[in-house]
Amino acid sequence: MRLGEYLRDRRLAAGRGVTETGRGLRIPRQTLYLWESSRSKPDPVYIRRLLEFYGCPEREISFALDLRSRISSDAPGDDPSQDVTPASA
Repeated sequence: MRLGEYLRDRRLAAGRGVTETGRGLRIPRQTLYLWESSRSKPDPVYIRRLLEFYGCPEREISFALDLRSRISSDAPGDDPSQDVTPASA
């Protein structure tokens, strides 16, 4: 699983829309779209804020932070060679 896909899945599971999430976290909807489409990667602080906003438990936050750490620092988005599946899936 890619980080952007994971973030989108968590948002949808929480029943949150892009506009609601953007307003709640004071980030542009376009930024959220870029993160969820893996065109850019959020800083760890935003990953934590997003998942806390969605009501995710700490283990899911840790999983997402681990996904981000696996992304090549040279790539603007997710590295498909680093795709993993969460333990709870």
